[in-house]
Amino acid sequence: MLTSTQVKLTDAETIKKQGLQTGELMEKAGILCAGYIMQHFPTWKKFIVFCGNGNNGGDGLVVARLLNDGELNVRVYLVQTGKEASPDFSLNLERLEKTGVTIVHLSEKNQLPAIKNDEMVIDALFGIGLTRPIEGMALDAVKHINQNSSCVISIDLPSGLNADACSAKDGEGIVKANFTLTIGAPKICLFMPENAAYVGSYALLDIGLDKEFINELKPEFYLPEKKEIGQYLPARDKFSHKGDFGHALLVAGSLGKTGAAVLASRACLRAGVGLLTVQVPKSGYAVMQASVPEAMCLVDEGENFVHTAQQYDSFSAIGIGPGIGTRKETSQLLLSLLQSYKKPMVLDADALNILSANKEWLNYVPGGSILTPHMKEFVRMFGQTPNDFDRLALLRASAVKYNVHIVLKGHFSVVASPKGISYINTTGNAGMATGGTGDVLTGILTSLLAQGLKPLETAIAGVYLHGLAGDNALETESMESMTAGDIVNNLGKAFKKIHALV
Repeated sequence: MLTSTQVKLTDAETIKKQGLQTGELMEKAGILCAGYIMQHFPTWKKFIVFCGNGNNGGDGLVVARLLNDGELNVRVYLVQTGKEASPDFSLNLERLEKTGVTIVHLSEKNQLPAIKNDEMVIDALFGIGLTRPIEGMALDAVKHINQNSSCVISIDLPSGLNADACSAKDGEGIVKANFTLTIGAPKICLFMPENAAYVGSYALLDIGLDKEFINELKPEFYLPEKKEIGQYLPARDKFSHKGDFGHALLVAGSLGKTGAAVLASRACLRAGVGLLTVQVPKSGYAVMQASVPEAMCLVDEGENFVHTAQQYDSFSAIGIGPGIGTRKETSQLLLSLLQSYKKPMVLDADALNILSANKEWLNYVPGGSILTPHMKEFVRMFGQTPNDFDRLALLRASAVKYNVHIVLKGHFSVVASPKGISYINTTGNAGMATGGTGDVLTGILTSLLAQGLKPLETAIAGVYLHGLAGDNALETESMESMTAGDIVNNLGKAFKKIHALV
């Protein structure tokens, strides 16, 4: 995932290394965009293309020419942006003028076209180079698009959206796209919750940018891929036995919240751990034995909540938090565990709430551990921020400060590592916004950590598998009907999809 500056450097390096002529990279981008539109939106026959006079506008001109070549109805509206036209824009304008496509130079607000419901708008006004709010005729065009269009596709970025910083104050000057076709490399702004109303759905179109050069740039954000996830998972041969895949401990549940322990335990087992023990209060013993017979129970002395420290050294990995509550006695158990267990662990839910009330205890969390807060838990632990970009910066800084991995849960969950690198997860759906899904994630992470994955691998793979299982569940369930148990039940299918790519 690249910044706008890194994209420009990569474009230049790719052109140099591949010996491309002026405009060839733009032609590639236009071919992919036009091809995507014709393949995925075959019922649309009429298009209105709004172009600025920079390289993003040049992409739009290529798209317009190719749609016209496909015998589709195309009109192009050119908006002066206050800057001199780029050479590649001028080259493609000359090519388009030879095709007979209607081209209108917009200089007055009354020249803006009527947009019918059967006309798709293609937004190619501004791309990654924009660093200031849109104004003048371009702003009028953006407002017109937003007020009158039934379907908008933005090329690379919705015009007006800053690629690298918060754009919230410029809302009226940002195109509200239904689909964004981002070119070459993903941009961090596409994954910010505050930008959801502008980005819509997105697709990444690979134009063959130089991957070696991108790696040399050392991006601060990455998008993990399925093949990478599969490489993290431990191999299983015919002589494998349960001792090869770790012994996990989950500290979970209290009176009225034993279900959290059940969900985490079922997920832990489905994610492949060899042995699982669950520390539960006495009130949870019968429920656990009946609901998860594959798990062993370490019954706490507490009747309704856990509070008794145990001998924890023998466990390969420990996950703590789902449903345990925040009583003083339980808090002391957490503190004892943090101070005595020296290996990375998984902390979620009430374990995080306890840490929020005792922030100095964060210094006791074993290095490399995985913390999995949702947005409110993150704010309670690390503080409020004015926007999503600042929250990402705080997320990364907190992971570095405390030498832990932090999974900030959301539609695009973010894994921040102690090295200051973040990983954006792309699996999952809104059907997972239901109680218990965080408990399921805790079980998966604890399982993978117990099986010997490194903490970073655990966090990346666990979040990806969790979301993929949710996507699998959506094949048979609706978003409204999905439950956390459906995610557990679809973990097997998620693993199969991952293994099919290795």
